[in-house]
Amino acid sequence: MAGALDAGVVSISDQVDARTPVWFGRHSISDYYGKYRHLSVAEVLTFSSNIGTVRIAEKIGPTEFRAFLGRMGFDSMPGIELLEKTASVVPAKLSEVASATISFGHGLSVTPLQMLTGTAALVNGAIWSVPRSVSKSRAPGWSGSR
Repeated sequence: MAGALDAGVVSISDQVDARTPVWFGRHSISDYYGKYRHLSVAEVLTFSSNIGTVRIAEKIGPTEFRAFLGRMGFDSMPGIELLEKTASVVPAKLSEVASATISFGHGLSVTPLQMLTGTAALVNGAIWSVPRSVSKSRAPGWSGSR
């Protein structure tokens, strides 16, 4: 959703057709609690519409969607100075099906820290902050005992 808004292919008040499942060959993507109507982009988020996110992902396209995932830092190691970290799993190139399934959270794996960092940038006016660990001994208000 954020990638499509960022690319300007949708606005928050646009309507998305979520009346029928999206088909890829003999496989379909549907909504668990479908509304079976046109939804605004905001409603796609509110109702967690798989159909709506797939339709929006189709508008942004796999190439731009993959580029957005990279800009969000989802294709690299988290930028924190901890030894105990792992890389996410994001396909290097997205097919139409991969783009569709990733649009509602399947087909990729990102760390909680990456998701938190990306979400923080979205709600912080697109200001990206590199996560840092803070020593307890230097944390504001830390007295060293509890």
